[in-house]
This record gives sequence, C-alpha cells and structure tokens, in this order.
Amino acid sequence: MGVYRMGIVFGVLRLACVILFTLSIPLMVRVRFRNTKFPAWLLILLAIASGWIFPLAHKTLERPMHQELDREERVAAEEYMRHPPPPPPPIKNADGSWETVVENPYGIGDWIEEDYHPVASLLYGPAYLVICWAAAWMFFRRSPFGARSRILLVSAAVLLTFWIAVVGYVINPPAIFSDGILVNGWNPFFGPQLTLPLALLTAWLLVGWLPGALGRSLGRIGKH
Repeated sequence: MGVYRMGIVFGVLRLACVILFTLSIPLMVRVRFRNTKFPAWLLILLAIASGWIFPLAHKTLERPMHQELDREERVAAEEYMRHPPPPPPPIKNADGSWETVVENPYGIGDWIEEDYHPVASLLYGPAYLVICWAAAWMFFRRSPFGARSRILLVSAAVLLTFWIAVVGYVINPPAIFSDGILVNGWNPFFGPQLTLPLALLTAWLLVGWLPGALGRSLGRIGKH
C-alpha cells in the first residue's frame, strides 16, 4: 500500500495545482482593486505566468503518478499469481448451463497520458483574468454596499446548483481549449474557473441590476 499512497500523493499535488490557479487570479484582482498602485502590466504578466506554470506542473506530476500506480498494480498481480485464490463457484444460467466468471482481480491497464499544449496554456490566465476583472468591477464599483452580501449568497447558490448538475452528469460541459487535460468534460485550468466569476455576474444581474431596472420600468409605466 505504500506505493499506492505515493500515487495518491502525486494526485493530491496535481489537484493542488488546480486549486492554486483557481485562487491566485481572483486574489490578484482583489489586490489590484484594493491598491490601485499595483501595476496593471504586472497583474497581466502574473496571470499569464499562473496559467502556464500550474498546468505545466499538473502535467509534469502525471508521469510519476502513473508510474507509482502501475507499480502497485503489478505488485498486486504478482502476489495474485503466487497465491491465487480459489476459483469462484460456477453460475447456473437460465437455460440450465453452467459457467465460471473470472474477474480481473488487479485491474492492470495502460495509463493514458494527457496532452499538453504550452501555447494554449498561455491563454488560460488572461481569459480567467478578464472575466474575474469584469465580475470584480461590477461587484466593487457598481453594487451598493448593502447588496453585496445578497450577491455573494446568490452567487454561491448558483455555483452550487451548477456543480451539482456537473458532478451528477446532468449536464456535460464542452471541452474548452481542448488539450486533453479534462475533468468531466472541463479543462480544469480554464473551464471550471469561469463558473466562479460567471456565478458572481449572474447574481449581480439578478440582485443588483434587475430589481432596479424593473423599478425604473414600472415607474415610467406608472407616469403614463
């Protein structure tokens, strides 16, 4: 089990790459809004670097993870060959015949490596930065202070509802910048991150803009 745990460690490190990328750009945008002296060119450069470095680290960790998991499977296979368990009892079919079902006890298979396109990964950070910036601009500059807590609650509900649908395979999002790094149809360094600011933008439209727009429309109708 020690080898298997090493494979899990590499898997956790790969997940950490996705989490760090997910958090890095929103935090940089928040710093920029709180400190206008933070240069815009540095923000863009850091976003590009994040979108390139974290996917590269994610891909680099894949090979040792596969090696450790494959080694564990082969150890299990050798142990199975040395000490095979007794065969399973035969199963009687509906037509009266008998058969013995032999299952794969250790699941050895080829690990499929993901593709990685470094040029495409240069777009992850800037694309995430643009939509995070739009969400932050609407949240900090356009929203009344009292509405911000309601916007956060609605955005959390929108995000939770969407991801329940994704995890439950109710919807299968298309591959964005399809380069082989996919989780449930999403590229984990581009697709999922867009749902965070999009949930905030959706909540801003529902809470911060729509009530006011309806009020103004009804007011104009009332005057006529």
